[in-house]
Parts: sequence; C-alpha cells; structure tokens
Amino acid sequence: LRGDRVLGQPMATIKYFGDTYSVSAFILPRFVPLNWGSDDYRLGLPFPVDDSRTTYESPRGRSHVDYAARLEGYIGNLQLGFSVFDGTLRQPELRLDPAGPVLVPHYRLGRQYGLDLLYNAGTALLKFEGRHVNPRSDTSFESAVFGVEYPFGPVFGTSYQLSVLAEHNWDSRGKTSPVRFQNDFFLGWRLDFSNTAGTNLFVGSYYDFDYHSML
Repeated sequence: LRGDRVLGQPMATIKYFGDTYSVSAFILPRFVPLNWGSDDYRLGLPFPVDDSRTTYESPRGRSHVDYAARLEGYIGNLQLGFSVFDGTLRQPELRLDPAGPVLVPHYRLGRQYGLDLLYNAGTALLKFEGRHVNPRSDTSFESAVFGVEYPFGPVFGTSYQLSVLAEHNWDSRGKTSPVRFQNDFFLGWRLDFSNTAGTNLFVGSYYDFDYHSML
C-alpha cells in the first residue's frame, strides 16, 4: 500500500460526554475493503493481489452490519481508552489461489477488544496499545506496542525540540504472524522545528529479535 490514501467508512455514531470520560457507539452498515493498487509500489508480497475477487466470511459480504463502542477518560495523569468491535475484521487473510500465482483477500468475521494507555510521567510519556482479536473461524491472538517518549527540550541554541522514542512491537502469533513487526524493538529521534507548519524530522531503526535483522 502507498500509505497516502485514507479509507472511507460510512457509519452512524452517538456519543455521551461525562465529567472525566466519554462513551461512543458506532453502527457501520457497509464495509469498505482495502484497495491493493498496483504491484509497482507494493513491498513484501511474492505474488500479486487480485482484490477484484475479494471474498467474505459473511454471506452478506460488504453489506454485513458491524458494531463498535469506545470508552475513554482520565484518571489523574493517566489517559485510557477501551474499545470493542464486532463484525468484519479489517485485516484480510491473503489466500493463494491454487489455479494460479495470485493472492485473493478474504475478510473474516470476529470480535476485537482494544486497550490504549497514555501516562504523563513528568517530562516523559509512557504509551501502550494492545488488542485481543477473536476470529470466528480461526484461533484468537493478541498484539501490542508499548514504549516511552522523552523530550530533551530546546537544542542547538534554538527553539527546536528533540525527543527520543523507544518502543516494542509484539504479536502472539510470532513468526507465523502476517504483520512485519511481530517481535521488534524501535529506537528513534524526532526533531521538531516549532513552526506553524508543524515541520519535524524523524529518524529511527527497528531490530527484529526473532530474525536478528534491522530496518
């Protein structure tokens, strides 16, 4: 995927605001599948993806009605959110067509729970995002990313702000996971130029603990 296109998703939502929390409920009446685009700019796939032949576990296909809800709020310096989703899972399973070297996306039904935490520990920010996914026709799994962001403040005698970020990406499926960062550590630096355009320079590197490789 090129990464510069945003998926649209028709939905209806209702939201309730409390003093320190809010609750949102969503109804998603129609599913929008991924557009895999041209093979010219897609990395990491040994065969082309034919999204014109996309299949669905639900007999209603793209018309399956999905539901979601989210609770978010604050407890002191802790910002937290909890979400639940039931319906067509957004990450497709790519199945190899036995009749030819082509991958066909298949979207399964299932339920997903998510938890995200952000803790302000003085100058540092501690972050966590995790999910439990329970497909109806497959084994459930968990994945998470957790880390810290620490700002050093102005550098080089200017108003530029330098921050260091460290995080670990984990997936319970290990080496069988279809995602790239299943057991990887990331270390990066971000230089914010503190202008109205929000310009910043971000550099970093991943280390894979399973394959002992770097990116």
